[in-house]
Amino acid sequence: MQDLTHIAFHRCNKLGDNIVALKAFYAAKILYPHAKILIYTNTLGANLYACVPFIDEIINLDEHKALPRRSIDILIITHKMAANIDFAKRTGAKRVIMQAHLSNLFLPNFLKDFNFSVKSRLESDNILRYVRMIDKSHFDSMLPTIDFTQAKLQSAPANQRYVQQFLDSHALAHQPLIGINIFGSGQSAWNFSLDVWLELIRTLARTYPMLTFILTSRAQSPLCSVCFDEPNIIVFANNDDILNLVALTSHLAMLVSVDTGNIHMADNLGIPRVGLYLRSVLNRWAAIGFNNQSFSTKNFVDTCINKGGGIAERAEEFASLSVATGQDPNPLAPQFLTLVCEKLAQWLEICLNTPKETKGAVYENRKHQS
Repeated sequence: MQDLTHIAFHRCNKLGDNIVALKAFYAAKILYPHAKILIYTNTLGANLYACVPFIDEIINLDEHKALPRRSIDILIITHKMAANIDFAKRTGAKRVIMQAHLSNLFLPNFLKDFNFSVKSRLESDNILRYVRMIDKSHFDSMLPTIDFTQAKLQSAPANQRYVQQFLDSHALAHQPLIGINIFGSGQSAWNFSLDVWLELIRTLARTYPMLTFILTSRAQSPLCSVCFDEPNIIVFANNDDILNLVALTSHLAMLVSVDTGNIHMADNLGIPRVGLYLRSVLNRWAAIGFNNQSFSTKNFVDTCINKGGGIAERAEEFASLSVATGQDPNPLAPQFLTLVCEKLAQWLEICLNTPKETKGAVYENRKHQS
């Protein structure tokens, strides 16, 4: 398998889905350094991957009705769909790796994965399994040597200038920056209401006047029309360039976010993070995918903490009640808001004041005290 010339991936998804695939892209490049890594993706992915140095070619399927001709040795399809099987046939790939499906069972050039427990593993590891299927013995022998912290997103100089101008305009050159993202696709059934989030954010800002809280949003979001009396709350309203968000996230001391692409971005960049999750998605989508070590407590707020100091937090009861009712659970929100403020205050203090090399020990001690 060392004579492979082109390894291609098909990954056309939302922001977080596209980010978690980077681990597999990087592994393929390290395992097969002479092969070109080709990514079939959408417009969002093409923008996101534009500056990633270990990706050799990006084909934006939103712009190409007819596929450019490429000689592909291995094509990895990351989503089990009949339409993706048809796509694989059109590429002319010599071998296709994907999960078993009724439409590919009898196709001889398809190497099929019959393990269907994808919901019990991190999505980044699900995709990494497909890289392993190229040559399992080579993968297993090399995996301990792969430094996945190098599988990072990168932004362009123009994005870095854009964000630096934003920081300079608010005189934020030397202040600890806490990013907060309250919006996520598909999260409205269990997310806080806007009013609850604003109360939480204002409480944190008043409690920590020495910190600056940057609320990430789009230009048309409701946050852009909110007036904040607290001078340490600032809204970053991004344009359509997702790499501006990459550049901003790299400046953060911590990100607080619902389960959406922003928190996977912070995970990829090694930024400490607090994320609100549903129980049903935590095992697969928790943002602990690049330095994977976790544990959980039995408290009201369950917690997963990774070795690098990142925090993934879910409020099980709140999430369940919200999903069941489809509306903001007013009787529970005040008590939960108080608890989250207390927890965030503790974690902000630990993450900002603890030397990076000792964070793991601090969290381990807190785990045993719980």
